[in-house]
Amino acid sequence: MTENKKTSNQIDYLKTELGMENSLKTVLMHIPPQTLKWIDRHTFTKGDDAFLQTLSGRNVAGVFYGHYHLYDEDTLSGTRHIITVGVGAPLPRLYFGDASYHFVVVTLSGGKVSTEKVLVSE
Repeated sequence: MTENKKTSNQIDYLKTELGMENSLKTVLMHIPPQTLKWIDRHTFTKGDDAFLQTLSGRNVAGVFYGHYHLYDEDTLSGTRHIITVGVGAPLPRLYFGDASYHFVVVTLSGGKVSTEKVLVSE
């Protein structure tokens, strides 16, 4: 099994990309970091603190993850994080998140990002 981690090269790349002044940014990733809410073997723990610190104060409007087949969100260091993969595969029942078929509409208006979870009937 491949180890879930973020290397210093990956963190440096992210710092460079997020360093652009006055631009609104979103980050899309497959696997979320381990947090107080998302604790399980399917998160990454090596580099998680550096990753979250890199996002802080860089005008990141949202971070979107896949991997889990459910919907969940959390605010970490002032940045909104959303797990959204609610189509296709069977939906697990975990101790966190909403196991529902859904998609997320992301809207950019007036320099702000909003999201809406839209439920899809099975």
